[in-house]
Amino acid sequence: MLSEKDNPPLPPPTAQGFAAWLAAAQQRLERLARTPENNLGDLEIALVEDLHRLGAALLTQAANCQGQATPFRCSRCQGPLVREARNHARKVDSVVGPLRLSRDYGWCQKCQAWEYPADVSWGLRPNAPASPRIQEMAAEAVLKMPCAQAEKSLPRLGGCSLSATTLHREAFRQGQRALACQAADQQRTTTVEGVAQLARQAVPPPRPFVLILEFDAWNIRERTAWGRTN
Repeated sequence: MLSEKDNPPLPPPTAQGFAAWLAAAQQRLERLARTPENNLGDLEIALVEDLHRLGAALLTQAANCQGQATPFRCSRCQGPLVREARNHARKVDSVVGPLRLSRDYGWCQKCQAWEYPADVSWGLRPNAPASPRIQEMAAEAVLKMPCAQAEKSLPRLGGCSLSATTLHREAFRQGQRALACQAADQQRTTTVEGVAQLARQAVPPPRPFVLILEFDAWNIRERTAWGRTN
C-alpha cells in the first residue's frame, strides 16, 4: 500500500480534479503494466489504492454535507443545543483511508451535556476514530481469526489496512455494545410492556415453520404417579 506521503489525499472533488486523478491513475497503471515483474494482481492493488484516494475525497465531501444537514438538536431529549463552536475537526478511519471531517458542537441545557449532532448522524462513537464500516469489519474479522492474522489478511481481502491494536480495540468496543444490548433486552423480559416491545421488534418468519426444542439432562424433580416416587 502507498503511504499518505506517496499518495496524498485529493482536494475537494471537482471536474478538473477528477480529470487529473484519472490521468495519473492511467499513467501509473500503464507504467506498472510495462514492468515484467508485475502481474494482474499488482495492477489490481494499484487500482484499488487509486480508487481509495478518490473515494476519500468523495466520502469526505458527502460526510460533511450529511453533517451540515443534521438538525442541531440533542440526541437524548431532542431539544435545541446552544452552539458553542463551528467546524470542529475530527479524524475518522474509513475503508478508503483517513478522513478529516468538520462539525459543530453545542450544549444541551436540559441534559447538561455537550454533544456533536453530526457524530450521532455519522454513527461514530465518542473518542473512537473508526467509521461504522470499520467497526463492522473489525468485529467480524476478530470473530474469525486472531488480531495479528486479521491485520495481514484485511489488506488482501478487504482492501484496507488496520493495525492489530485497532482491530482489538474496535472488536472489544463492539463486544461491549453487544453485551449492553443483551442486558437491556433481558431487562425488558421482566415486564409485560418490555415483552410487548420485544415482540414488536421481532421479525416475523416469512412462512410457517416447525420449531423443535431439545432438552438434555433436564434434572428437575417431578411429583407425579410415574415411577411411584414421593
